[in-house]
Amino acid sequence: DYSLTFTAAKGSRPDESQLLVWRVEGWKLEQRLTDHTLTITAMSVSSDGRWLLTVSRDRSFAVYEILQNSQSEPLRLKVHQKQAHK
Repeated sequence: DYSLTFTAAKGSRPDESQLLVWRVEGWKLEQRLTDHTLTITAMSVSSDGRWLLTVSRDRSFAVYEILQNSQSEPLRLKVHQKQAHK
């Protein structure tokens, strides 16, 4: 059951570089995350639908746990590796 989808906003500041979590039914914005400081350039959901990986122009990556049944915060940050490469 994939009731969530994820989009990223282009930005040059942390408040603009958001990961947006949408509930597909009704297209309700569920969560805004600002863990990256520059635009998210790639994201991928694991094959079992439990994890989301994001990669950003700020040279960091983040791993989120997807909580499909959570009504308040569907994503929980598990790992945020800053300066993942030079």
